Amino acid sequence: MRNVNLNILKFLESVDNFCLSLTNIGLEVSYQLSVISYQLSVISYQFTEKTPLSPLPFPPLHNSGSSVCLMQWTGA
Repeated sequence: MRNVNLNILKFLESVDNFCLSLTNIGLEVSYQLSVISYQLSVISYQFTEKTPLSPLPFPPLHNSGSSVCLMQWTGA
């Protein structure tokens, strides 16, 4: 009977170890997904920062009636 109990305990220990390994795999996958998500957000931020929001290097053309004239560039 003692031998049977020992075998049951070993079996339960192996099941416990198996469950722990699955948890570790799940945590690793979750960690990798969070890293990928962070990298994508950094790339997205860098992409939006490169859009030209700064003033143009030349004054804009303004169409007043039939003639085209240059407006004074204020940088705003």
